Amino acid sequence: LLLRGEPGLLGPTVNNGDSYLVPRRDGRILVGSTMENVGFSAFTTPDAIARLRALARRLFPATEGMVGEMTWAGLRPATPDRMP
Repeated sequence: LLLRGEPGLLGPTVNNGDSYLVPRRDGRILVGSTMENVGFSAFTTPDAIARLRALARRLFPATEGMVGEMTWAGLRPATPDRMP
């Protein structure tokens, strides 16, 4: 999820386990990430976007009300047991 923010609003990257907020120089904040077992579907889901928005609010409350500019999804191929 990419949120539109003001430059300098968020300092360094915020890491929280597998989740993160990454500030961009132009003020945008990248919020990630999610993982869902949906086969080969590279689409975002409303539930995933809601979870990312909640994560952003929890880690950095100033994201409340920020406009979401875009979302995207990628594929992370893996074996069922997650072993190579």
